[in-house]
Amino acid sequence: MSLSDLEIAKSNFIARTFVQTADENYCVSRWARQNKLYTDFAWSAVHSLEKYMKAILLSNGLESQKHGHQILKLFADVSAFCGDLIPDHLEAPPTIPNHVNVRQVDVKQFLSTLYEVGNSDARYGISGHFVTFGDLPHLDSLVYSLRRVICPLDEKIEEVTSSTSYREWLKDHPDDLLSRRGLLWERIETSIGGTIGSAANCNLRFAPTWENHDWSWVESSWRESPLERDIYWALQSDDSVWAKQGVEFSNWLLDNVKLGRPREDEIRKLITQTVKRHGL
Repeated sequence: MSLSDLEIAKSNFIARTFVQTADENYCVSRWARQNKLYTDFAWSAVHSLEKYMKAILLSNGLESQKHGHQILKLFADVSAFCGDLIPDHLEAPPTIPNHVNVRQVDVKQFLSTLYEVGNSDARYGISGHFVTFGDLPHLDSLVYSLRRVICPLDEKIEEVTSSTSYREWLKDHPDDLLSRRGLLWERIETSIGGTIGSAANCNLRFAPTWENHDWSWVESSWRESPLERDIYWALQSDDSVWAKQGVEFSNWLLDNVKLGRPREDEIRKLITQTVKRHGL
């Protein structure tokens, strides 16, 4: 296999294994958000972003395995390599309707929030969530920024006739994409006639020219964790009977339900403090 054949094989693998499945996750996350399924929105969004970022690293000869599912660490490496091609903050598209109030947000803060809402505890409803209606436009903006740099940034676009690299071209054309291929574009382009699919609906980054966007889904969502009262409030209560019940319930939970390590450590610490405070 020649070097060019090898590079083609690598590119095809990245496109099929990372980019296509990321597109699928992204489409699912947009559908879930518009149908008010907030946990699945965040869960799918996190997976799509992870795969897009790993595709960027792999396309540029960089290693992606060490990051696991830690999207903040992934973003740190991707943004360090891509430089100002990746934004530090996310803003709403200028054409967004006035009634859709979307504030500027730091990318790291946005990723942290998504990861928290879409982590393992959230998937089982153990943790609560707060999802704003600006989260979807922010996701669209971030996906747009990431998807456009899935290419060998420092290679020449045309080896013989041009001295322009992909990085240089993208920097000179901040609102353009090198390619409009893949599952995402197939889903957007099939939104024709009087209907618009969830991949294109209200997607002012990838489908800015559509006029029949449906914004009826726009609202925020807040849900309290079911652990708040029976664990956190109970373990910190001055009522020894309620505190004892909190300890018993907490121990049952830790013995029978798999929690995220930070939450598990937090609960164990509260148990120790409660037992000591009430002499249980």
